[in-house]
Amino acid sequence: MTSRFLLLAAVVVVGSLACQAAAAQASSPSRADVKAETARANKAGELAGPGVHGPSGPAATSKSNTTRAERKKATADANKKGELAPAGETK
Repeated sequence: MTSRFLLLAAVVVVGSLACQAAAAQASSPSRADVKAETARANKAGELAGPGVHGPSGPAATSKSNTTRAERKKATADANKKGELAPAGETK
């Protein structure tokens, strides 16, 4: 009797999951629909610029006033003085 109950419960669970998966697939747009909508928005100029969903913080707008060699020397000096934070730590 318990094996029958377990079998029935398993069938109910599998059926429920299958119905949810079918409903999710039926309600989502196809890849072609998404591509067409994106192309239309791009032509209309409605897409956000690059970096909107990318890294946080403002993009660098000006060039650095120091050379790479100067930055490396400053970092090496700070390292010798023990002024650098340990790896993985932020202020």
